[in-house]
Amino acid sequence: NPRIDRAKTFSEAIVSQLPEDQKDAILENKEGEFTIFLSVNDSNIRDFNERYRSKEKIKTLRRHIVRGRHNYESIKEKGKLTTLDGDILKFYFSPDPNYPGEELVKLECRGHNTTVELFDIDKTNGIFHMIQHVLGYYTGTIYQRMRDDEFRQYRYIFSFF
Repeated sequence: NPRIDRAKTFSEAIVSQLPEDQKDAILENKEGEFTIFLSVNDSNIRDFNERYRSKEKIKTLRRHIVRGRHNYESIKEKGKLTTLDGDILKFYFSPDPNYPGEELVKLECRGHNTTVELFDIDKTNGIFHMIQHVLGYYTGTIYQRMRDDEFRQYRYIFSFF
């Protein structure tokens, strides 16, 4: 499955950005002291891989790594975490309108929001949280999207209904 392969490549790229003294422990499945936020949005990952050059890519990948193990409870208690490069991840908890009794969790990084899809994938080499989008990655403005939209000429038709 190409979507799984791309997500696997993205997660491997994130692990490659760990500090050298910790990388061996992580890769050998020893106890890790990191929390990783892993994007599961295939088109966002593909766009990220196509657009970013190596220096920008490394900085962006490091935004997905936080020192220490941070599960759902500790994230909710703290409200924010600091990544390896000092970027702040802010978490916002609100009632989920689609699932009564559940919470919807938004994660903000560098002015962009994403949703946390799944918390607490606890592994021997750290803890993972699945998120919707690549953190702090700008995919262009609405004007760029409109310019590239092949159906923009038909939008005006729908405004009359």
